[in-house]
Amino acid sequence: MRFSPRGMGTRRLQVNLVDVDSRELISGWILTTTATAPAVMRSYDVDALIGKPMNKKIIFQNPWDVPRRFVLTSSDETIMKPRNATMEVAPHGTAYLRLWFNAKTSEAATEVYLFLNDDAGQNEEAFAFRVL
Repeated sequence: MRFSPRGMGTRRLQVNLVDVDSRELISGWILTTTATAPAVMRSYDVDALIGKPMNKKIIFQNPWDVPRRFVLTSSDETIMKPRNATMEVAPHGTAYLRLWFNAKTSEAATEVYLFLNDDAGQNEEAFAFRVL
């Protein structure tokens, strides 16, 4: 089982193991998870108008000596989401992160994270965006 939190804080989850043939409950667990802010490699300020979606692109450089495939995930897809869910970058090559933004409230600033994960789901890098 894998749990990937999309926000910070503590959550309680109930996990049930059920026999699919008899539909009998085999076991159950209560899990408590705590998620903290990720280690941010870069941070950006994005000026956006409320209700007016916009696109931005950011250059990303692969620091490794081998080609890498990244899975891109947003912490809040209603505010920011990547145009493509995956990205392949040549060794020491560059690629564009194409992102869609939508300011949905009149708050002074909303923080959203972009996670660059490997194929196994392990976080490689995280970028923070303050949507103003």
